Amino acid sequence: GVATVRREDVNFFTEPRDHLRVFIMGRCDRADVGSLSAWSGPMRVTKAVYGFRKKSTVNGKLIEMCELESEMPPFEYETRGLWLDPPAWVHRDTEDDSAPHAQPPTPSAASSKSPSFSYTRGGLHAIEHLLVNLAPLVVTCDPADLGCQCTRRPGDTHAYRLLLFEKREGGVGVAEAILRQLRRLLSIALTHVRACGCADGCPRCIAMPNCGEYNEGLDKAAAATILQRLIASEKAETSNDLHEKNAAATCTKAETQCEELRVKRE
Repeated sequence: GVATVRREDVNFFTEPRDHLRVFIMGRCDRADVGSLSAWSGPMRVTKAVYGFRKKSTVNGKLIEMCELESEMPPFEYETRGLWLDPPAWVHRDTEDDSAPHAQPPTPSAASSKSPSFSYTRGGLHAIEHLLVNLAPLVVTCDPADLGCQCTRRPGDTHAYRLLLFEKREGGVGVAEAILRQLRRLLSIALTHVRACGCADGCPRCIAMPNCGEYNEGLDKAAAATILQRLIASEKAETSNDLHEKNAAATCTKAETQCEELRVKRE
């Protein structure tokens, strides 16, 4: 098609509204994070622009949300990524603890807001921002090498997952490298978000300059709650493993002593 444009002085600028979808095409490498399993594998990423925002050139405030008559053809490519599925009880705890702290959603988000908004678009999305921003502390990469699920809508397959993907077509191994360091990266993310003195999130912690949703709806409190639960679950699992090993060792020692007594009696 052909687009016709004309020069005109206006009091607004525009930002695209797009929907990013990620399709997991298989599972390859696995890493244990406490009692949870994280995976890496091939993915297909698609992004389609369906509208735009009008914002004031004076103060940046939203003027209007506009829809295109028809969604533009999607841009897509295949790459590599990693993901982790937080257990359902983490979701429940986060909804109970953090929902009142979420930033107000945009009009479009509010119209489709579900009870899980503070968990998915608020907490999980904020954690993905943290992992992208902090990934260079554990592997050799640049934050610009990585992307995440900026849009989470009802029906999105991976809305309840922590998921990162490489922005370079085909991937270069960054996802697999992060997978091997994921435990450490989650701990660093929790320490970082707790140490930041802001109230609701800022560029030093959960905000990201190239976020597809322009950092709207992020929930710092929910992110900290989810990270704390995941790490606590890992520590509890480690403690349980140690308890089971000690118990097994005690049983083995007792069995050995009983066998020695039996031999002596014979």
